[in-house]
Amino acid sequence: MNDCSKSPMIVDTYKVEGKNKKGPLVHSTKAFVNGNGYIDYSIRDNRQAVIVGRVGVLCSFGECGARGKRSAIIRGDRR
Repeated sequence: MNDCSKSPMIVDTYKVEGKNKKGPLVHSTKAFVNGNGYIDYSIRDNRQAVIVGRVGVLCSFGECGARGKRSAIIRGDRR
């Protein structure tokens, strides 16, 4: 493993103003991660970035996302 966990990984989301102009900060999330792999983020309707999947990466502190729970995805067509 490398030393990624010395400082947090920060993901900021901004409001877009005009054509491709960065507006004010809407949400900021941070997590301490370490490893060799990938992390999938999803931007929710409220413009919050959340981790929806990760492989080969440990998340030790911060907003690390759900661990194996499918309750975050609610679909009306499932019974």
